[in-house]
Amino acid sequence: MKTGIQLSALLALSLLWAPRPAEAQKTATDAARSREVDAQERAKILAGVQERYKVLDRFAGSWTGDFKVMQGSPLKEVSAPGTMEAHWALDNKWLQSETSFQLPEGAKFQNLSFSGYNSGARQYKRFVLTSGDSREVLSTGTWDEAAGTFVFTGPMINPYTGDTFERRDTFRFLDADQIAYKIDFVFQDKTEIHVIEGAFKRKKT
Repeated sequence: MKTGIQLSALLALSLLWAPRPAEAQKTATDAARSREVDAQERAKILAGVQERYKVLDRFAGSWTGDFKVMQGSPLKEVSAPGTMEAHWALDNKWLQSETSFQLPEGAKFQNLSFSGYNSGARQYKRFVLTSGDSREVLSTGTWDEAAGTFVFTGPMINPYTGDTFERRDTFRFLDADQIAYKIDFVFQDKTEIHVIEGAFKRKKT
């Protein structure tokens, strides 16, 4: 019985090492080609992701500008100088930006945001926190190369009525050193409030 077991084992090993039939060799070749195609596809996707990050990199740096801001109740327009500091964080996967607008009488309106490209969803994403407000905003962005414009939109909820409305942040690159920026609140009846509007200029080092 032991000899039979040994022979069976030897037979199994000989079958493993025997030359494969043509069909098996074809399958192995196809598998190798499939792996090559997969590698090429991954490289293509990676290159596309890198291009998305190049667009976001346009924001990196120090900026300053003059803006019009709606504040108070009832709303009124006031002038507010603004600044933006943007740098790469978290292993250069997220662009961290801090914007600050100096309102009259010493008050400030500030945003802390993280912008990146979700390679799984294949979408630009932006997470925004605002001073004096417990509501965070998770926005999805679209980039229009021809217009040089980024538009980030995300939902907000009115804490008093429970109604949902949209926050829309629009960045338009006038050139490498100027960005027109505005924030709009868009309500379900399509009315809008222009919360902030103006332009940043890159600080010269």
